[in-house]
Amino acid sequence: MSELDYAGWVARALAFADRLAALDGVVIGHSVADPPLAREVLDRVEADLRRPLPASLRRFYERGAGGLECSYSYEPAAPAQRRLQAVLPDEERIFGGARVCRAADLADAARSVAEWARDTWVADEPEERDLWEGALPFASLNNGDYLALDLRGGGTEPPVVYLAHDDESAGLPPLAPHFTSFLSAWERLCYIGPEHWLLDEFRGPDGALDSDSTRAARLRELLGVA
Repeated sequence: MSELDYAGWVARALAFADRLAALDGVVIGHSVADPPLAREVLDRVEADLRRPLPASLRRFYERGAGGLECSYSYEPAAPAQRRLQAVLPDEERIFGGARVCRAADLADAARSVAEWARDTWVADEPEERDLWEGALPFASLNNGDYLALDLRGGGTEPPVVYLAHDDESAGLPPLAPHFTSFLSAWERLCYIGPEHWLLDEFRGPDGALDSDSTRAARLRELLGVA
């Protein structure tokens, strides 16, 4: 697996939001990156989590940003509305933005996921509970869902999974085989979502995000990305 330039990825995510602001119908919410974190700070994060961070996530915090929050929404008028529906026929508005939660918030997010697994319907579904209990969330979504790393396999580069708080997640294939491949694919998908009803439209035959599809190319054209 080739090394990702995390600082470059963060810079491009922020620049994307800046460029997108020029489109009619776009509203930019947040566009904030925290400074990268020192090794000793991440050591304390791991102590709070009571587990080591997966290698690529730790490198993101050390070399890219201590946390990243970008958001946009796009509700175009005609004729761009017709171009949007050529990409996503059921949508009149899309939204997205790169996000990786602050390293300092990882432990709280992990506790929230564990509580959901223990105290809600997930507790009565063995496969769901196994997935939730074995996951490390790295992005909390506004609707109560999470992007997470599936730590159950024990590898140094776990796959990225989607945790839906009100629907089954265990049967879904990973969004990407590891964190860096997710970041690369998500960038080429214009950081759409990451709510599942948007991401799911860009899954390939194996269930992973496919940023080389015709639909993905049309999305980039719609949003002015070469």
